[in-house]
Amino acid sequence: MDLEKTVKKVPEKREAQRVLAEESTSMIHGEEGLKKAQRASEVLFGGEISNFSDKELLDIFSDIPSSSIMLDELKKGIGVLTMFTRAGISKSNSQALQMLNQGGIYINNVRVDDQKMVLTPKNLASDSVMVLRGGKKRYHMVKIES
Repeated sequence: MDLEKTVKKVPEKREAQRVLAEESTSMIHGEEGLKKAQRASEVLFGGEISNFSDKELLDIFSDIPSSSIMLDELKKGIGVLTMFTRAGISKSNSQALQMLNQGGIYINNVRVDDQKMVLTPKNLASDSVMVLRGGKKRYHMVKIES
């Protein structure tokens, strides 16, 4: 099915806009730039965050709130509810628990359902970055310092 027919049949898919964006990005940034932009778009719309470098994640999430914690503290383990409260995504651990119970807590875009989960370096999305998400759009990046 060609683009014109697709647009007429299912305009809500915004296929013409997607094609235009891809072509423009490819012309300006090349094929590699297009691939990076597509991966970033997937992540921002809930795709799992994996196999990204620190630099790529810092670029993707450059406009979201962030904070830092020391690697030694993360090695000891930080409760998931505490992390969301410290990051300011929730006002308290009880609010974080309520969010978790409603299915609204994500680490690196993977839903968390265990209120007793302890975050450690194994939960990093890259060498030194962890991405928290509350609900659909409240992102917070945690940078790990040595």
